[in-house]
Amino acid sequence: MLVGNRAEVMAVGDANQCIYEWRGAKPDTMLENFIATFGDATDYPLSTTFRHGHALALAANHAIAANQRRPNQLCLAAANNPETRVSVGQGSRLLLDALIDWQAQGRAFNEASLLVRSWALSVPFQLALLQAGIPFRLQREDRFVFRLPLVQALAGYLKMSRRPGLLRDPQQLLLLLSQPTPFVARERLQRLAHQLAATQQWPERHDPVLTELKPIQRRTLKKTLGIAMRVAPIECMATCQAIKACGGKHRGGENAQTRSRAPRQRRRGRSFT
Repeated sequence: MLVGNRAEVMAVGDANQCIYEWRGAKPDTMLENFIATFGDATDYPLSTTFRHGHALALAANHAIAANQRRPNQLCLAAANNPETRVSVGQGSRLLLDALIDWQAQGRAFNEASLLVRSWALSVPFQLALLQAGIPFRLQREDRFVFRLPLVQALAGYLKMSRRPGLLRDPQQLLLLLSQPTPFVARERLQRLAHQLAATQQWPERHDPVLTELKPIQRRTLKKTLGIAMRVAPIECMATCQAIKACGGKHRGGENAQTRSRAPRQRRRGRSFT
């Protein structure tokens, strides 16, 4: 069907990198199922890599050795590949130490790269680099830690604690309702946020803005909104004033601790029923 009776098809894949099984991918597609589907085929193993040195190639071969469904072959580094040094550690401290050592060898920070499996894994490293004052550039600026939707939503709660009037801002409510994701289409969240901002109360059960949502979605959104409603501005401001009265910063010895507690006051706020 793809090529008729004359052309040939070359399929490229790696059964060891089949990481999207949740979307229907199966390693068997590049193994026995390929011949069963398309007939006899010639196998051209890509057994030599030009991307890294022998140490990393050996580590990769050991890592995938336990795979049950895989071709029986090794991946070797080309003879002229540059040396790759492999070190193992946990936490962001290892990254900072490596960068400091990198700079001590006369290398610039803009010559170093950090690779992550997913952008979510970059957050602790971004925070560590920011704290250490080491400049960095992301391939995708929208993945900067303080531009992430979840972080912006957390900041939104802080803003609301100081400015309760934001409860009437549909964009602010939309931001809070969107994180963590309730798995609701954005246009539906927008309609709900606008109605909440205008009415300041949770819709009736048979309201059209709720009938288009699943029961679990309604419960999730109502719970998220309840968290926002429980933000007590008076307590937050009392805490800030107590900190300000202490000078706004820590003074004392290295092991000293300073704690202040605002007077307990009756929680006040709004609640949607």
